[in-house]
Amino acid sequence: RDFCLSRGLGDVYKRQTLWSSHEKFWGTPKNPAVIITKIVQEVSRLQEHLREAYITQSMRLLYRRAVVLVKYAEALLAHKDGTKPETYLDASKLKKIKQDLELTEPCFFVLLGIAEKLMPGIYIHLVGDPSKLEQQFLELFESF
Repeated sequence: RDFCLSRGLGDVYKRQTLWSSHEKFWGTPKNPAVIITKIVQEVSRLQEHLREAYITQSMRLLYRRAVVLVKYAEALLAHKDGTKPETYLDASKLKKIKQDLELTEPCFFVLLGIAEKLMPGIYIHLVGDPSKLEQQFLELFESF
């Protein structure tokens, strides 16, 4: 309310128009990550003075889940006999991680993004090198 009085209703109206145009541009995700949707819904229900603490706690939980993802992936990549660890996980092991950690595809990629900050390169180990996939895709098209 103070903001409206100090800046004028015209500014507020312009900002709302600008925000709504961004919403139209970005749209609503088709498959949002449930863990993020829950956080956003809870934050919107909380009183303002509690929001920052809730978001901080939620980020801690997301980081913990990302650490679990990293440790799980490391365990699957490592060989028990001490030989050289695998470079990439195959699709069945990746599916096992998602099932065991109860992750939908969007939630998996949210945690993978956080895990990449904690352990750079984990994305390539779990999903594969995007540049190699792109090269294979180009070679496939050139073969036609």
